[in-house]
Amino acid sequence: MTAQEMRFFNTENPDKEQYTKAQHKKAKNCHAWEMSFWNESFPNAEQYTKLEHSRAKNCDAFEIRWWNYEFPNAEQYTKLEHSKAKKCNTQEMRWWNMVLPNAEQYIIEEHRNAKNCNMQEMRWWNESFPNAEQYIIEETNLGE
Repeated sequence: MTAQEMRFFNTENPDKEQYTKAQHKKAKNCHAWEMSFWNESFPNAEQYTKLEHSRAKNCDAFEIRWWNYEFPNAEQYTKLEHSKAKKCNTQEMRWWNMVLPNAEQYIIEEHRNAKNCNMQEMRWWNESFPNAEQYIIEETNLGE
């Protein structure tokens, strides 16, 4: 049985004996996203920790940002951890700033130097953060 099937079973059969976190963790396809769903689905059950989540398969920049957003009372990832995660790029940096306004924010220089910084990302930065340092028009028109 997969981790997702165990979670669905527990959700759909609250009066039956439930799968435990330990069983869920050992199940096929128990990755970072599934751990987040477990914590969200069963707030009164034993919860996955940030450490377990960080070591899970597929724990990337999106998963880290989602963890901080979804579980504000759990131990939080830092901006540095997010920046070093797989798939951290300009889009992830923008989303971090947008959905985690109380976390340490990315600045334009970090955004400029990140993977996939292009004209569209520069424009989205300016639009998303009108009160932050802005890209200048000449930068956002490069290559046009």
